[in-house]
Amino acid sequence: MARSTQSMNSEEIAIVQEYLAKLLENELFVQSERQKRFLHYVVEKTLEGEGRRLKQYSIGIDVFDRDESFDPAIDSIVRVEAGRLRAKLREYYSDVGIEDTVRIEIRKGKYAANFQFKENINSDITVARQSSTTSI
Repeated sequence: MARSTQSMNSEEIAIVQEYLAKLLENELFVQSERQKRFLHYVVEKTLEGEGRRLKQYSIGIDVFDRDESFDPAIDSIVRVEAGRLRAKLREYYSDVGIEDTVRIEIRKGKYAANFQFKENINSDITVARQSSTTSI
């Protein structure tokens, strides 16, 4: 289960920031400045309590350097890059980051980051494995 930033203490926030830095240094992100900026932006805004305010328009302007005439209905850069970012995060956590204490996610249809700490990740994986092995 994801943890809300309101229920996180300063130590947990520092741990999330540490894992964000580790993630951004990974080879999956090193060659993609756009993805690095996007992930950093949504994580920091979420940690600042601004996650619910993250919209395509603000991301387009703040991350992708669009001007004020940016129209997300016409220019799909935020949606496209969000899909790519989600794919990179899945790839990272299925391989290199499988043992990470913190998992950073951006759920489909949302732009705020979600944070799962190891104990929650392990229980989610166990439940998923049990339900996938149950036969009908």
